[in-house]
Amino acid sequence: TFGADARACVARDAVFGCIRRRLHRPAGRLLARECRLRSLALLRLSAQRVATRDELLRRIGWAVDFIESQYARPIGLADVASAANLSRFHCLRAFKELQGCTPSDYLRGRRLQAARRLMAEGSVDLDAVLAGSGFGSRWTLQRALRRGSQG
Repeated sequence: TFGADARACVARDAVFGCIRRRLHRPAGRLLARECRLRSLALLRLSAQRVATRDELLRRIGWAVDFIESQYARPIGLADVASAANLSRFHCLRAFKELQGCTPSDYLRGRRLQAARRLMAEGSVDLDAVLAGSGFGSRWTLQRALRRGSQG
């Protein structure tokens, strides 16, 4: 079995190999920050094999993309897991390892960001903010705003 140092070296080599391949594409230049985030994310995963870590990173990326594109409609863990082609339990565990929060917390934060952006425009009423941000009622928006300002 690999030790922790050997696993870190294998993961780092896999990340930089991927980065080198992507840097040679003219339209696919990666920023140094993206490279660091990807390597840190891969090392955070508890999967043993590098290929498994890379696949989980890709699938959780699908889940994040799904949340980013569909946040205005009702989304549950089953929907996010289905978009990532993972079981609910596996999606929840891997999402939390990579993003540092659960999918529902990520969704709430994205909705809160959209609601704040709409409210800052000033020309929209509260019902339009609710519809545009995905919050179901004024109460859930108020509670999210209160929690968001505290933490």
